[in-house]
Amino acid sequence: MFLFIKFKGLPPINKVIRFLLLLLILFTLIYFHLPFFTEQKILPHLFKSLGFDSFSGKVEELTLTKFHIANVNIGGEQNTFLMMPSLKADYSVSGLIKGNLNSILINGFNLNLEYKDNAFITPGQIMSKSLNDKSGSSTGHPICFKVRLLEILDSFINLKFNNDLTIIPIKLELKLLSEIENHAVKYQFNFETFSFLGIFESVISIDSDFKNIAIKLKPKNLNFNLNRISSKFTDLNINGSLTLDLNIKDNISADCQILLTDMNISIPESKLEIEGLNLKLKFDDLLNLKSAPKQSLSFKTLKFEDFELTHGDIIFQVISTSSYIIEATSFSWCDGFIKTPGFDIIEGNDLSFILNCNKLNLAKILEQLKTGEASGEGEVNGDIPISFNKNEIIIKEGYLFSTPGQTGYIRFKQSAINTTTIEQQSIQTAIAVEALKDFQYDKAKLLFDNVNEELVITLEMSGKPVNPLPFGYDKKRGLYLADKNSDAKAKFQGIQFDINFKVPLNKLMFYKKRLNDLVN
Repeated sequence: MFLFIKFKGLPPINKVIRFLLLLLILFTLIYFHLPFFTEQKILPHLFKSLGFDSFSGKVEELTLTKFHIANVNIGGEQNTFLMMPSLKADYSVSGLIKGNLNSILINGFNLNLEYKDNAFITPGQIMSKSLNDKSGSSTGHPICFKVRLLEILDSFINLKFNNDLTIIPIKLELKLLSEIENHAVKYQFNFETFSFLGIFESVISIDSDFKNIAIKLKPKNLNFNLNRISSKFTDLNINGSLTLDLNIKDNISADCQILLTDMNISIPESKLEIEGLNLKLKFDDLLNLKSAPKQSLSFKTLKFEDFELTHGDIIFQVISTSSYIIEATSFSWCDGFIKTPGFDIIEGNDLSFILNCNKLNLAKILEQLKTGEASGEGEVNGDIPISFNKNEIIIKEGYLFSTPGQTGYIRFKQSAINTTTIEQQSIQTAIAVEALKDFQYDKAKLLFDNVNEELVITLEMSGKPVNPLPFGYDKKRGLYLADKNSDAKAKFQGIQFDINFKVPLNKLMFYKKRLNDLVN
């Protein structure tokens, strides 16, 4: 015989007992079986669906309000994508139902990435299911949570480029506090490596379905040396200001704008120094690295080997990683101005362009080309066509000429005058040496041409010495060079000079190699 007791307004005792037993079973499942099931079944299956062939980790705690997993390894021992000592999450049941988490704390993760063939490769991931797979075969929807507080401590992202053994460690510490009401995420994070230190303040906006993401990096100063990361890197010093705007749309397209302001770059090994560099670069298609037209690059001073350029401006467009359009360039050199019409740069193809030169100082041109140490006043104008191919630099039929009717002056130091470049020797050579110490010309022309593996620069000049020259004349010796104690002087009128300066091919190839090194 069974005894049933009923209280008004209360369920029968057997229902209460069954309810308590159900709670006990749920409690047992949650506290004892669910962590094990999550660790052994749910998480491995989840990461396998993402293309990772291996997952391991220990679920230390899984309750209705907390989750803690330790010693996470994704990708296996040989191809580790992520190692994470600890991840803790705090939430509520009502928050989970709404897709909200109170906080996530990640401590000490190591994330490995490799950039190869214009894409990021994740170690340990099956390529057919990689993050770069755009087949669109997946029909599921990602499970997304909005996190109010995200903290990442003492963690590293390790980058490799194109099978290079060098690994660039990027230390990451991040504190993210979200405003869930309008789906905006604001955060501040410290970004540092062994070579550069800096604090970046950013604002990230994410829409409710996580398809559109906008990232704005406020202007911040940079100061770093890549050589401190690895000796494989050139001794590259950079300081200046960086601004970044990045937009990812529908998870399939992205655009980006980069601003570099007042940057200074120094590469001592290549004898390159750039001061006051400014870059404005907007990528309409970031995934394919294609920019909008009319992007700009400018600098105050560029020193390369023996050359110094100032006030440079380059208008360009990036078509791909191997193709560029230079729409226009202009810069100052030797007290004048140089412009180039538009031309294309395509990897593997020959490169040709024309330097349109205006009001260049003749003496400074000769000095920068190392044809002689000279000074003076006088301008030349003209065009210099230049071609690059795999083996050589070619300059054909280039010319610079003085403005008709305008005189100029040029003064060579005696030690800089190479008498072997002057056609006639003996007394004519002596006259040339003395005349070129201070010479007034009424017509001057510089010709540039490749001849037998050499660049020949011909200086054609007509005029007269500014002062009488130390020459005398007698019947026995004829015209002779007077000694220092002699008062003999001679006036010369209408002297014509044709002087050839030669630049060896190996010197041109040296410049070409330096330029290639800089581009690489």
